[in-house]
Amino acid sequence: PRGTLYYFRDKPASGSQPTIGNRGIWLGNYHPCSAFHEAEAQSGFYWGYVDYNYNQKFEKSELVIVWRGQKGWEGHATKNLDINSWETAKS
Repeated sequence: PRGTLYYFRDKPASGSQPTIGNRGIWLGNYHPCSAFHEAEAQSGFYWGYVDYNYNQKFEKSELVIVWRGQKGWEGHATKNLDINSWETAKS
């Protein structure tokens, strides 16, 4: 669903999840695009949330992994929280 996208710059997705009730850094309005995105393995993935109820605080049901995009300012999110299950390719 649509909402406001936030991320935690100090919480890489490879580490521990954020604390419930904390407020992340605002990235903008979010709506799912259902597109497949490619990212470099070293791209920054962070814990974040889509604020569905617009209270500006992280709730467990809003948890996502955020990728800031190739330009660094876009906001992409996935609810597939198991990074190890993501498709990878080698060149």
